[in-house]
Amino acid sequence: MRIVVASGKGGTGKTLVSTSLALHWARQGQESCYIDADVEEPNGHLFLQPAIDATRRFTMPVPRLEGTCEACGRCQELCAFHAILAIKGRVLVFPELCHSCGACVLACLPGVLHLAPREIGTIREGRVGSLRFIDGTLDVGEARAARLTEGVASTPCGGRVIVDAPPGTSCPAVATLRGADIAVLVTEPTPFGLHDLGLAIRMCRSLGVPPVVVVNRSDLGGDVEAALAEFGAPVVGRIPFDPRIAVATAKGEIAIDVVPRFAETVAGIALAVERAALEARS
Repeated sequence: MRIVVASGKGGTGKTLVSTSLALHWARQGQESCYIDADVEEPNGHLFLQPAIDATRRFTMPVPRLEGTCEACGRCQELCAFHAILAIKGRVLVFPELCHSCGACVLACLPGVLHLAPREIGTIREGRVGSLRFIDGTLDVGEARAARLTEGVASTPCGGRVIVDAPPGTSCPAVATLRGADIAVLVTEPTPFGLHDLGLAIRMCRSLGVPPVVVVNRSDLGGDVEAALAEFGAPVVGRIPFDPRIAVATAKGEIAIDVVPRFAETVAGIALAVERAALEARS
Protein backbone atom coordinates (compact mmCIF):
# COMPACT_ATOMS: atom_id res chain seq x y z
CA MET A 1 0.00 0.00 0.00
CA ARG A 2 1.34 3.42 -0.97
CA ILE A 3 0.16 6.33 1.19
CA VAL A 4 1.12 9.90 0.32
CA VAL A 5 0.83 12.50 3.10
CA ALA A 6 0.44 15.90 1.44
CA SER A 7 -0.86 19.39 2.12
CA GLY A 8 -1.98 22.41 0.18
CA LYS A 9 0.44 24.65 2.08
CA GLY A 10 3.46 24.39 4.33
CA GLY A 11 3.37 24.35 8.12
CA THR A 12 0.24 22.25 8.59
CA GLY A 13 1.96 19.36 10.40
CA LYS A 14 2.40 17.05 7.41
CA THR A 15 5.76 15.67 8.53
CA LEU A 16 4.51 15.14 12.08
CA VAL A 17 1.61 13.07 10.74
CA SER A 18 3.65 11.10 8.18
CA THR A 19 6.49 10.17 10.56
CA SER A 20 4.05 9.24 13.31
CA LEU A 21 2.01 7.00 11.00
CA ALA A 22 5.17 5.34 9.67
CA LEU A 23 6.44 4.58 13.19
CA HIS A 24 3.03 3.36 14.32
CA TRP A 25 2.73 0.85 11.48
CA ALA A 26 6.34 -0.31 11.84
CA ARG A 27 5.80 -0.96 15.53
CA GLN A 28 2.70 -2.97 14.70
CA GLY A 29 5.02 -5.42 12.96
CA GLN A 30 4.13 -4.31 9.43
CA GLU A 31 6.92 -3.89 6.88
CA SER A 32 7.03 -0.13 6.44
CA CYS A 33 9.09 2.48 4.63
CA TYR A 34 9.10 6.24 5.21
CA ILE A 35 10.12 8.42 2.24
CA ASP A 36 10.75 12.14 2.70
CA ALA A 37 10.22 13.46 -0.84
CA ASP A 38 10.36 17.16 0.12
CA VAL A 39 13.85 17.46 -1.35
CA GLU A 40 14.04 21.25 -1.05
CA GLU A 41 13.58 21.13 2.71
CA PRO A 42 13.63 17.57 4.07
CA ASN A 43 12.98 17.40 7.80
CA GLY A 44 11.72 13.88 8.48
CA HIS A 45 15.17 12.96 9.81
CA LEU A 46 14.76 15.55 12.57
CA PHE A 47 11.75 13.62 13.85
CA LEU A 48 12.99 10.08 13.26
CA GLN A 49 16.79 10.48 13.68
CA PRO A 50 17.60 7.48 11.46
CA ALA A 51 20.88 5.62 11.22
CA ILE A 52 22.04 6.30 7.64
CA ASP A 53 23.73 3.34 5.97
CA ALA A 54 23.84 4.38 2.27
CA THR A 55 24.25 7.65 0.37
CA ARG A 56 24.28 8.14 -3.38
CA ARG A 57 24.33 11.05 -5.80
CA PHE A 58 21.35 11.49 -8.10
CA THR A 59 21.83 12.49 -11.73
CA MET A 60 19.61 13.60 -14.58
CA PRO A 61 20.59 13.46 -18.29
CA VAL A 62 21.28 16.79 -20.04
CA PRO A 63 22.58 17.42 -23.58
CA ARG A 64 26.31 17.76 -24.19
CA LEU A 65 28.07 18.68 -27.46
CA GLU A 66 30.61 16.08 -28.63
CA GLY A 67 31.86 17.22 -32.03
CA THR A 68 31.36 20.18 -34.34
CA CYS A 69 27.93 21.81 -34.44
CA GLU A 70 26.59 22.88 -37.85
CA ALA A 71 24.36 25.52 -36.22
CA CYS A 72 21.25 24.25 -38.01
CA GLY A 73 19.17 25.36 -35.02
CA ARG A 74 16.87 22.30 -34.96
CA CYS A 75 17.67 21.55 -31.32
CA GLN A 76 16.84 25.11 -30.33
CA GLU A 77 13.58 25.09 -32.29
CA LEU A 78 12.35 21.85 -30.73
CA CYS A 79 13.22 22.67 -27.10
CA ALA A 80 9.97 23.69 -25.44
CA PHE A 81 11.83 24.89 -22.36
CA HIS A 82 14.39 27.19 -24.05
CA ALA A 83 17.19 25.18 -22.44
CA ILE A 84 19.47 25.12 -25.52
CA LEU A 85 20.76 27.77 -27.89
CA ALA A 86 22.59 27.15 -31.21
CA ILE A 87 25.01 29.92 -32.19
CA LYS A 88 28.01 30.12 -34.55
CA GLY A 89 28.94 26.47 -34.71
CA ARG A 90 28.29 25.55 -31.10
CA VAL A 91 25.47 25.16 -28.64
CA LEU A 92 24.87 26.67 -25.25
CA VAL A 93 23.02 24.44 -22.79
CA PHE A 94 21.19 25.85 -19.77
CA PRO A 95 20.99 22.72 -17.59
CA GLU A 96 18.82 24.38 -14.93
CA LEU A 97 16.04 24.69 -17.53
CA CYS A 98 16.48 21.24 -19.09
CA HIS A 99 13.70 18.67 -18.53
CA SER A 100 15.75 15.74 -19.91
CA CYS A 101 13.20 14.97 -22.63
CA GLY A 102 15.92 14.17 -25.20
CA ALA A 103 14.18 15.99 -28.07
CA CYS A 104 17.31 17.99 -28.89
CA VAL A 105 19.40 14.83 -29.24
CA LEU A 106 16.86 13.26 -31.60
CA ALA A 107 16.69 16.48 -33.63
CA CYS A 108 20.47 16.76 -34.09
CA LEU A 109 21.12 15.61 -37.70
CA PRO A 110 24.94 15.47 -37.36
CA GLY A 111 24.51 13.44 -34.16
CA VAL A 112 26.91 15.53 -32.12
CA LEU A 113 24.53 16.08 -29.20
CA HIS A 114 24.45 13.35 -26.55
CA LEU A 115 22.87 13.04 -23.14
CA ALA A 116 25.30 13.07 -20.22
CA PRO A 117 24.58 12.69 -16.49
CA ARG A 118 24.48 15.79 -14.32
CA GLU A 119 24.36 15.60 -10.52
CA ILE A 120 21.54 17.55 -8.89
CA GLY A 121 21.20 16.09 -5.40
CA THR A 122 21.74 13.32 -2.86
CA ILE A 123 19.58 10.37 -1.80
CA ARG A 124 20.09 8.74 1.60
CA GLU A 125 18.82 5.44 2.98
CA GLY A 126 18.79 4.19 6.53
CA ARG A 127 16.67 2.69 9.29
CA VAL A 128 14.80 3.61 12.45
CA GLY A 129 14.48 0.23 14.12
CA SER A 130 12.45 -1.88 11.71
CA LEU A 131 11.30 1.19 9.75
CA ARG A 132 13.15 1.84 6.51
CA PHE A 133 14.05 5.50 5.90
CA ILE A 134 14.71 7.31 2.59
CA ASP A 135 15.14 11.01 1.87
CA GLY A 136 16.70 13.33 -0.69
CA THR A 137 18.33 16.76 -0.67
CA LEU A 138 18.47 19.05 -3.70
CA ASP A 139 21.82 20.74 -4.31
CA VAL A 140 22.05 24.44 -3.47
CA GLY A 141 21.31 26.57 -6.52
CA GLU A 142 19.28 23.97 -8.39
CA ALA A 143 16.06 25.45 -9.74
CA ARG A 144 14.04 22.32 -10.45
CA ALA A 145 13.17 19.83 -7.73
CA ALA A 146 10.68 17.56 -9.52
CA ARG A 147 13.23 15.21 -11.08
CA LEU A 148 14.95 14.45 -7.76
CA THR A 149 11.55 14.20 -6.08
CA GLU A 150 10.60 11.52 -8.60
CA GLY A 151 13.89 9.73 -7.98
CA VAL A 152 13.40 9.70 -4.21
CA ALA A 153 9.72 8.73 -4.36
CA SER A 154 10.37 5.88 -6.81
CA THR A 155 13.09 4.22 -4.72
CA PRO A 156 12.04 0.55 -4.49
CA CYS A 157 10.36 -0.27 -1.18
CA GLY A 158 8.39 -3.20 0.12
CA GLY A 159 5.34 -3.33 2.36
CA ARG A 160 3.62 -0.16 3.43
CA VAL A 161 5.17 2.97 1.91
CA ILE A 162 4.48 6.36 3.53
CA VAL A 163 5.58 9.26 1.34
CA ASP A 164 6.00 12.71 2.91
CA ALA A 165 5.21 14.91 -0.09
CA PRO A 166 6.38 18.48 -0.76
CA PRO A 167 3.79 21.08 0.27
CA GLY A 168 1.55 22.75 -2.29
CA THR A 169 0.22 21.60 -5.64
CA SER A 170 3.16 22.20 -7.99
CA CYS A 171 5.13 19.64 -10.05
CA PRO A 172 7.05 18.06 -7.12
CA ALA A 173 3.81 17.35 -5.24
CA VAL A 174 2.21 15.90 -8.37
CA ALA A 175 5.27 13.66 -8.88
CA THR A 176 4.81 12.04 -5.47
CA LEU A 177 1.10 11.34 -5.96
CA ARG A 178 1.42 9.25 -9.12
CA GLY A 179 0.71 5.62 -8.30
CA ALA A 180 -0.54 6.33 -4.76
CA ASP A 181 -3.36 4.26 -3.27
CA ILE A 182 -4.55 7.13 -1.09
CA ALA A 183 -3.59 10.70 -0.19
CA VAL A 184 -3.76 11.93 3.41
CA LEU A 185 -4.14 15.71 3.24
CA VAL A 186 -3.15 17.56 6.41
CA THR A 187 -4.80 20.93 6.92
CA GLU A 188 -5.42 23.50 9.63
CA PRO A 189 -8.69 25.27 10.51
CA THR A 190 -7.79 28.66 9.03
CA PRO A 191 -9.01 30.44 5.87
CA PHE A 192 -5.61 29.90 4.22
CA GLY A 193 -5.50 26.24 5.26
CA LEU A 194 -8.99 25.47 3.97
CA HIS A 195 -8.45 27.36 0.72
CA ASP A 196 -5.28 25.43 -0.06
CA LEU A 197 -6.92 22.18 1.05
CA GLY A 198 -9.42 22.69 -1.74
CA LEU A 199 -6.58 23.03 -4.25
CA ALA A 200 -4.94 19.85 -2.94
CA ILE A 201 -8.20 17.88 -3.14
CA ARG A 202 -8.70 18.95 -6.76
CA MET A 203 -5.10 17.94 -7.52
CA CYS A 204 -5.65 14.47 -6.06
CA ARG A 205 -8.89 13.91 -7.93
CA SER A 206 -7.38 15.03 -11.22
CA LEU A 207 -4.71 12.35 -10.71
CA GLY A 208 -7.21 9.67 -9.71
CA VAL A 209 -5.95 9.43 -6.12
CA PRO A 210 -8.66 9.32 -3.43
CA PRO A 211 -8.08 12.01 -0.74
CA VAL A 212 -8.84 11.92 2.97
CA VAL A 213 -8.29 14.77 5.44
CA VAL A 214 -6.56 15.17 8.80
CA VAL A 215 -7.23 18.46 10.64
CA ASN A 216 -4.27 19.53 12.78
CA ARG A 217 -4.68 22.00 15.66
CA SER A 218 -8.37 21.26 15.22
CA ASP A 219 -9.50 23.09 18.37
CA LEU A 220 -7.88 26.46 17.54
CA GLY A 221 -10.00 27.50 14.56
CA GLY A 222 -13.62 28.44 14.16
CA ASP A 223 -16.48 26.36 12.79
CA VAL A 224 -14.99 24.59 9.77
CA GLU A 225 -17.41 21.68 9.47
CA ALA A 226 -19.41 23.31 6.66
CA ALA A 227 -16.24 24.04 4.70
CA LEU A 228 -14.94 20.50 5.17
CA ALA A 229 -18.29 19.01 4.13
CA GLU A 230 -18.22 21.11 0.95
CA PHE A 231 -15.00 19.44 -0.21
CA GLY A 232 -16.55 15.97 -0.10
CA ALA A 233 -13.39 14.33 1.22
CA PRO A 234 -13.79 12.30 4.43
CA VAL A 235 -12.12 13.53 7.61
CA VAL A 236 -10.17 10.61 9.10
CA GLY A 237 -8.74 12.41 12.11
CA ARG A 238 -8.52 15.59 14.17
CA ILE A 239 -5.42 16.46 16.19
CA PRO A 240 -6.09 18.94 19.04
CA PHE A 241 -3.39 21.50 19.82
CA ASP A 242 -0.95 20.18 22.42
CA PRO A 243 2.27 22.10 23.22
CA ARG A 244 3.81 18.87 24.54
CA ILE A 245 4.14 17.68 20.94
CA ALA A 246 6.27 20.71 20.04
CA VAL A 247 8.34 20.31 23.21
CA ALA A 248 8.98 16.63 22.46
CA THR A 249 10.05 17.42 18.90
CA ALA A 250 12.38 20.21 20.09
CA LYS A 251 14.02 17.76 22.51
CA GLY A 252 14.54 15.17 19.78
CA GLU A 253 11.92 12.87 21.29
CA ILE A 254 9.21 10.97 19.41
CA ALA A 255 5.87 12.58 20.16
CA ILE A 256 3.84 9.36 20.13
CA ASP A 257 6.15 8.01 22.85
CA VAL A 258 5.74 10.91 25.27
CA VAL A 259 2.22 12.24 24.56
CA PRO A 260 -0.26 9.37 25.13
CA ARG A 261 -3.26 11.27 23.79
CA PHE A 262 -1.43 11.97 20.55
CA ALA A 263 -0.41 8.31 20.24
CA GLU A 264 -4.09 7.32 20.55
CA THR A 265 -5.04 9.88 17.89
CA VAL A 266 -2.39 8.55 15.49
CA ALA A 267 -3.61 4.98 16.01
CA GLY A 268 -7.14 6.07 15.16
CA ILE A 269 -5.96 7.92 12.04
CA ALA A 270 -3.94 4.88 10.93
CA LEU A 271 -6.99 2.61 11.23
CA ALA A 272 -9.22 5.09 9.37
CA VAL A 273 -6.65 5.49 6.56
CA GLU A 274 -6.40 1.72 6.15
CA ARG A 275 -10.17 1.41 5.88
CA ALA A 276 -10.41 4.30 3.40
CA ALA A 277 -7.68 2.78 1.24
CA LEU A 278 -9.41 -0.60 1.19
CA GLU A 279 -12.72 1.01 0.28
CA ALA A 280 -11.06 2.94 -2.53
CA ARG A 281 -9.64 -0.30 -3.95
CA SER A 282 -12.98 -2.10 -3.92
